[in-house]
Amino acid sequence: MRLLIADDQNSVHLFLDKMLSAEKLGITEVLHARDGGQAADMAEKYQPELILLDIRMPVMDGMEVLEHLKQKKFQGKIIILSAYNEFEYARQCMGYGVKDYLLKPIDIEELENTLIRLMEEIRSEYVHRLCSLEFDFLAGKWKTEKWEEETEKILQVLLRPEEGFFAVCSRAGETLQINERNDSVSTAATEELQIFLCRCKSQKEWMQDVEFLRNQTSCPVGVSTMFHERKQLRAVLEEAREALTQGFYNMGVNIYRPGTFVYPGKQPEGALADRLTDAIQKGNVQEIKVSLEKLFAGFQINSVHPQYVCEFCYSYLIGMNKNFVETFQRLKGNDLTADFTYQDVVSLKNTFFRFILTIRSDVTPEKALSDTDTVKKIKRYIDENYEKDLSLAAVTKHFFISKYQVSRLFKKMFGKNYSEYVLEIRMRTAGHLLLNTREKVEEIARQVGFEDAAYFSRVFSKYFDGISPGEYRRRAAAEGKGEKNDESPL
Repeated sequence: MRLLIADDQNSVHLFLDKMLSAEKLGITEVLHARDGGQAADMAEKYQPELILLDIRMPVMDGMEVLEHLKQKKFQGKIIILSAYNEFEYARQCMGYGVKDYLLKPIDIEELENTLIRLMEEIRSEYVHRLCSLEFDFLAGKWKTEKWEEETEKILQVLLRPEEGFFAVCSRAGETLQINERNDSVSTAATEELQIFLCRCKSQKEWMQDVEFLRNQTSCPVGVSTMFHERKQLRAVLEEAREALTQGFYNMGVNIYRPGTFVYPGKQPEGALADRLTDAIQKGNVQEIKVSLEKLFAGFQINSVHPQYVCEFCYSYLIGMNKNFVETFQRLKGNDLTADFTYQDVVSLKNTFFRFILTIRSDVTPEKALSDTDTVKKIKRYIDENYEKDLSLAAVTKHFFISKYQVSRLFKKMFGKNYSEYVLEIRMRTAGHLLLNTREKVEEIARQVGFEDAAYFSRVFSKYFDGISPGEYRRRAAAEGKGEKNDESPL
């Protein structure tokens, strides 16, 4: 962060050079102007984030400098230094957006506290602006020249000179802890993606952060390489987003690698696609599954670009049934291909299989199930089958949908994580059974999906703020709720 000191007294410059803890405060460069004309020129040329401005100076006085900077739309914070305790000066200065008015002789503690406060304001404003620029990037609203110039200035303030930076990209709604320091510069999210910009001091620290991410999450995550050039923010964000795409075949954390995918010039699926078609015509569901697995394994072995795989699935389904277009338009409500852009192969394969079964069964377009329809169906399944195995792995296998897709859509649609909702249904049901039946705790545990009664009791107690199942039943009986079953064996 740059500080410009504008004062015609050399003693002021010497005093501040000696007494001001610039490096400790995070000021990376101190500039000096000894008259108003110099101050105006240097402010325009170097665009310092902070200016200490004297009122009485030759060439241009402080008020004239303020007028000049206002005309140039200067964005930095200005502190007036003056030996004149005059209300009219202060009032006029505030009209120019001056942030503070300090009197000479300079109280160095007061000045440093003012600088600290203003620097925090600047950082906060820059983080907000950086988040806005990152959102524009994710939304496809990039403006090249403006970005390079603006992001370079922002990152020079938000990062220390020795720090590098990298980006992490994941699907929107995923909860990520980026590193042990629990530290990131900024974050932005659209409906589909979220991106984090992170600082690191060295390549070693970057690798430690990558390993930390790998140990903390199994969801698809893309990580850029480490950069130092402040104007290269766009490249960092692009690498992170591309690295997420590169996780199409491999779940977990993927570091950006150039040239990962091949976009084939000819159709590589050939005989495998024919085998799938044959299985569909014979109506052999098991053979359809086997053919699909081999088809997608072929895509993965050959590192076929995800876009090509999505286009293949889309074209194949249209080839099966022209009504597929109508089906998708009803489900998505806009561009058909948008619903066939998937971040991972499992989601795409399951959706592809689901639509094959839909078309093969002559289901009309209006009855076809999208991913959101399927997640609603899963919620109903939980409500009616809370005693069964409701692990994500079991449920998603049953409904032919990726567990990552379920997790993302469940939170988006119902405001709760999948596991939170399952626990809520089971605990509410357990509470109801405790109040309205004389069943033993062991039996109630089994009825709500717990084989181990002791484990059920621990979960129940944690959910109900330390109240055990037995105590829950006794309190209810004492308050006249449910059945009077104080003596019911537990």
